[in-house]
Parts: sequence; structure tokens; C-alpha cells
Amino acid sequence: MKVSREGVQLYGGRQEDNGSYTVYKDRNLKTLEEFWDIDAPDSDKAETAIGILFSASYPEGDKKTIMGKLSQHGYTRLMEYDLNSYLCEFYKTFPYALILSADGNDIYVSYYDTDKKKAIATAKIDEAGKDPRVEKLAECIWNKLLNESPYLNKKDDFEAIKAKAKAFLHSNRSELDGTIYLEGESHDFFIKRRDAEIDNLLDYGSSSVLSHLSTFVNQKNIKKTETILLLSDGVAGNQYFHDVFNSFTPEMAEIDDKLHDEILIQMINKLAGIIIEP
Repeated sequence: MKVSREGVQLYGGRQEDNGSYTVYKDRNLKTLEEFWDIDAPDSDKAETAIGILFSASYPEGDKKTIMGKLSQHGYTRLMEYDLNSYLCEFYKTFPYALILSADGNDIYVSYYDTDKKKAIATAKIDEAGKDPRVEKLAECIWNKLLNESPYLNKKDDFEAIKAKAKAFLHSNRSELDGTIYLEGESHDFFIKRRDAEIDNLLDYGSSSVLSHLSTFVNQKNIKKTETILLLSDGVAGNQYFHDVFNSFTPEMAEIDDKLHDEILIQMINKLAGIIIEP
């Protein structure tokens, strides 16, 4: 189970005939209340071992509350995991790891000793976790739609348009010929990347986000030559963040789905031998 401010992801897996383990994502939930509402016998709850990954932005106090409520609902076999500690195991050829993750709003920085698998220092860069291209492209799409349908309500419809813009950016296509359902109607639109002038926004990230990260590195006397920069949740797989942070350290890597699944397998194996204190 992965818990973030955006929602909850449930993971499971199966043992294959050849002895390997396959991880699969079961479902996405908006809240933990939806998980508690799943109808399951008390005996199944008591036998179910649950590993929990909290996002970097999740408050410490709320973590304890969540663990307590899970116990109250019959799930007593619980173990919290630190994803970054597992990343250290995969990148232990480097003495240190500078791990970046985001929650859609801010960027969270964790500086780890890979041998000890412990955090040396952490920081938060406010408002740096947003891909500025999404808002800019969404505004461009909105203006095109508004020319044809001036009755659209930006307060109600803009989030759906941002979702379209985000999906388009992740596709790396140069043109978007799309349809979106708003106000009970289908609306067609066509846009090119250059129409939104989004490609020059890399300069914005390079001048603002990197300056804050450099300040953190200098304050903590981090030696870049001994450190790998890891792009994790909310940052990995995004071309904007890749381009902004590329070459910040001599070595950089993105945590992709394959590595994430390998880490989950390790967690599941550990979870299988979970020891519950009486």
C-alpha cells in the first residue's frame, strides 16, 4: 500500500511456477476510507500483512494516525517501509544518494548515506514540484475552447483540461488532436506544442529550482563527485524534470517501473516474514 496526499495505491503479487514473483497494482483509491470500506471477513484482515509506503510529503503525525486506524479496522499486521533505504541498496556503489521526489506541488530532497541506508539531511523546495508546462499548455487549450464555447466555466472545467495537457506532455507528441467532455458536451481542439511556447520553460526551472538545490548542497557540504542524483516519485519519467536536473551531478538515474517492482518484491518477501509483537 502506497499512501500519498493524492490517494492510495494497492499492490499485490503472485508466485510464478518458476519461483519468480510478479508484482501487480490492484487498484487506485482516493482515500484510505475507501480501503476500510472494502468488505472483508475479520479473519482475513487479521491474516493480511500490509506494508505501507508513505510519500515524502506525508506528515509524521498523520502516519501514526493511519497506522492506528488500520489496527482499529482489524489490520494488525503492519510494517512501514522507507523507499529511499531500498534505493540505497540498488545504488550502493555510490557513497551518497541525493533523492528527489514530488507531490505535485513541492519537491522533497533527501540526502542519504547509501552504506548505512540512513538520511543525513532533508529539505523541501516549495512550489518546485509542479511541471510549469502543464499550466501553460492548459491555458492555451482553454483559450482555444473558449473561442468556440464561451459559456465554459473555468473553475469547474480547468482541472479536466490540465489532465489532458499533462497526458499530452507525457506522450512527447508535437501535436494534440483531442476531444474533451465538458458541460455535458464533447469539445474538439487541436494544438501544437509551439503554440503554447512551453519548450522555453526549461530556463525557468534551471534558474529557480536548481538555485535552491545548489544552496542545500553547499550548506550540507555535499560532494557531487561521490553522489548520485535519483529522480523518484513525482519527478521520474517527466522530461521537464529530467532536463532541469540533468548534469547537476556527474551521475543521475530515474526510478522507473521496473526498478520499483524489484523493490516491491523485496518488500513483499520481507513482509512475508513479518514478526508481530504481542
